[in-house]
Amino acid sequence: MKIRWTWIFSAHILLIPLLMVFIDEPLTTSFNDRKPTWYVAFNRTITDVALGQWYFAGALLGMLLIAVFLKFRSQSLRRPQLERAKAWFQFLLASLFVSGTVLLTIKHLVGRARPFVVPEHDPLLFKPLTADWNFHSFPSGHAQVIWTVAFALVTAFPKWKPVFILMALVISFSRVVIHDHFLSDILAGGSIGYFVSAWLYDKVKTRLYFNFASTSQP
Repeated sequence: MKIRWTWIFSAHILLIPLLMVFIDEPLTTSFNDRKPTWYVAFNRTITDVALGQWYFAGALLGMLLIAVFLKFRSQSLRRPQLERAKAWFQFLLASLFVSGTVLLTIKHLVGRARPFVVPEHDPLLFKPLTADWNFHSFPSGHAQVIWTVAFALVTAFPKWKPVFILMALVISFSRVVIHDHFLSDILAGGSIGYFVSAWLYDKVKTRLYFNFASTSQP
């Protein structure tokens, strides 16, 4: 299993520079004039589903509500399920935090220009070590968040894996449609979210408190 994940991760790393050189600019340019108004509006609507604050707040609120309920209903028959749910929220929170930290570090180090910075959508325009948001295209934070969430959801509801993967793909690609990111940014951000979550899952799944043993490996 670890060998398989290593090969998949390596393939993602190798694919990113190829996308930067050969695919990013023509794909982004293709969305300049030929995208219907309704399609742009749809993508601008769904793209904010991947804002990280929704999931940080949701995970914290879920943990708080469960903790309060268990404090006053300590003998509840649903305690095992609630403890499990609390562990899931903690896993989601940890995954978002760790993958987000990795992503923000790379963003500031690389300093890649967003597609809209220049009319030509130059995919190789960089300003390393910058705090300028316009040069924080690589990797995509939205993609990192939605793929982290998708992984966590798969651990809880493995039968719905295709739905969660499709959701992450559609929402991630919306960032390309609205010219906030290149395709390689999406691949990099999604890879960070998914593989960091997979690494954390592998570390905690056998512990009693984070026992997700009844679900399948995503």
